[in-house]
Amino acid sequence: MLGRIADILVLVAVLLVSVWGGLHHAGLAVDYENRAMKAVGTEEAETAARRMELFGVDHDLIVLLEPRAASQGTGGEAEIRTWVDALRDDQDVETVRLLPAPRAPESRVVVLSVRGGAGGTWLAPVQRVLRRVRATAPPTYRVSISGLPPAEIAIAEALIAEQSRIVPVIVGVLVLMLLLAYRRIALAAAAVIPAGVGILVLAGVQGSLGIALDPASSLLAPVLLTVGVAGSIHLLEGWQRNMARGASSSDASRRAVRDLLRPASLAVLTTIAGFLGLQTSPVPAVQRFGLLAALGVCVTATAALVVTPILLRLFARGRVPASRHVPWRVMGPGSVAWLRGRRRPVLLAALLVLATGLLGVGGLHVDTDPLRVLPPSAPFRVETARIAAAVGGSETFELLLPADEGGSWFGVTALQARVLGLDGVVGVTGPVRTAESGERLLGFVLAPEGSSRRAATLDAAERLADEAGYAGARVTGNAVQVARDSNALVLGQLEGLGLTLLCLWAVMAIGFRSMALATLGLLPNVLPCLAVYGAMGALGRPLSVGSAMIGSVMLGLVVDDTIHFLHAYSGSRRLGRGRATSVARALRRAGRAITRTSAVLACGFLAGLLGSLETTREFGALAAATVVIAWFADVLLLPALLLLPRRGGLPVAGRSPRTVADADASSGCAAEPDADRHEPDGLRAIAAVPVEAGRT
Repeated sequence: MLGRIADILVLVAVLLVSVWGGLHHAGLAVDYENRAMKAVGTEEAETAARRMELFGVDHDLIVLLEPRAASQGTGGEAEIRTWVDALRDDQDVETVRLLPAPRAPESRVVVLSVRGGAGGTWLAPVQRVLRRVRATAPPTYRVSISGLPPAEIAIAEALIAEQSRIVPVIVGVLVLMLLLAYRRIALAAAAVIPAGVGILVLAGVQGSLGIALDPASSLLAPVLLTVGVAGSIHLLEGWQRNMARGASSSDASRRAVRDLLRPASLAVLTTIAGFLGLQTSPVPAVQRFGLLAALGVCVTATAALVVTPILLRLFARGRVPASRHVPWRVMGPGSVAWLRGRRRPVLLAALLVLATGLLGVGGLHVDTDPLRVLPPSAPFRVETARIAAAVGGSETFELLLPADEGGSWFGVTALQARVLGLDGVVGVTGPVRTAESGERLLGFVLAPEGSSRRAATLDAAERLADEAGYAGARVTGNAVQVARDSNALVLGQLEGLGLTLLCLWAVMAIGFRSMALATLGLLPNVLPCLAVYGAMGALGRPLSVGSAMIGSVMLGLVVDDTIHFLHAYSGSRRLGRGRATSVARALRRAGRAITRTSAVLACGFLAGLLGSLETTREFGALAAATVVIAWFADVLLLPALLLLPRRGGLPVAGRSPRTVADADASSGCAAEPDADRHEPDGLRAIAAVPVEAGRT
């Protein structure tokens, strides 16, 4: 009775903490300006700070006015000029320029520079100007607005809507998968609730610290949902094993926690290592995502170890039919028998995938385009396409020139003309501006391009300035930071994979007290990441911010199943059993849990395909592919590696012949640890032992 009261009190405490997190989640701010997605400490950040110091913070909006009728005549032109004059009087507007539309003679283009707010913020003044432009525009003209500030607002709003839509979809998919697997509502709830607790607590931390939502942090909820549920499945499997042996629900839950505490701890550490690999990124939002995800994993794992057993004790009762365990009881020894004759073909297939992946990785390239995040039918994207068709571009950049002691205005004009002739530059935003220090600012309109080609255009502009005698000239503006930060982010993520791999190897080496097992355990997890990146390179798919994060994030996730398998294998080896027998026992003990967690992870990530944003769909598809390949690597490649003939075998701590004899006598297994020729009888004995009575 006291135990039930204690369990109920713990659940009440968890509920209160979850409510606290839920209240903060509802009030989370949104980083509309995407300030956290811009790198700090880079040359671009320093140039932007210098530009703000000299000229203030201006944010350009490009407005296209298209006549609704075939011809507006002089009356329409007068309307436009009156409207433009009124905009010049707006306190939020720095400059207004009325230009012809090069590709649409009857249309007009208005370029507005919006003054920044306190501390360089721009959201409030830009929103006020956007509202005024639409409300006061001549009614005989159709208005389209573009530029990087409204683009970032549109992307932020789309991400908020996407999260509120896709997270419930993922929850529904996970619950459906769990009901199909366990056919009991109590078990499905026991697996999902800890993940929900982790998400709500993390939201509470974000709200308490004033951390706003950004494109990177919007991935936290889907990732923690899938990770939390997958971790809980291993507890459910341990509980079912103990229930099948006749233990009560309370005893079964406690034994499951005790048996899984060590591998679960290693799994959490490796997952954290994967997320901490994101700290090599120069972008604060990605670094923060790694820290928050690591914290979320700790909270979710703790909730699983505390809440899931309580839910099982209180609400899950009744024996588990032994027949549900039969497939893996038979498949463990059967898989080993099949692999022993096909070890080399399996390894050759893995080497072929690795080689193909390495070749494909050579074809990877970076090309990010913020507008691709939005669906093609998004109003902002439609309006931007109209402006690009009429003007040739909708985003701007600036060239900051050092002070010219000679004061050659002709040289500045000639440089402006040369930059205007570059591919990717379609116009100027206004006259040359000069600061009191003598430094000058030239503004240009960019053609719609991805970050790779745009970065080349920006590099060319700096070279032209250097050739014209302006050493130290630098491009600046939001478009510059987006293009160069995206490239630096992607390359930084790929470099961070090395740190992640080192951390994973170190954690497994310490946890298993074996460098050989750590090395073998790493190979099946490198394979899926390399295969996915290689396929992207071979298909010509560019790397984006989301796809670049896949490597570090997924390495930390998929290695969990490997750890549970190696934990079961090394435990059997420490008892002195042979490699084939130990592999069979590991498959028997962990095979079903690995399969179910992989299925849950894959289906959870695949639910992202139902999203409306390309980043959501791309991340979901790549993550699901990584999980599926990792499952094949865990149940085929890793056993094949462990079954390879070797001299002396893997070093295993704590082996005792007396322990071996006692353990094998009770299960009918062969007692010779390294004499593989004696192990088939032991394998058949494993398959013959009933799950309720047999040791796993």
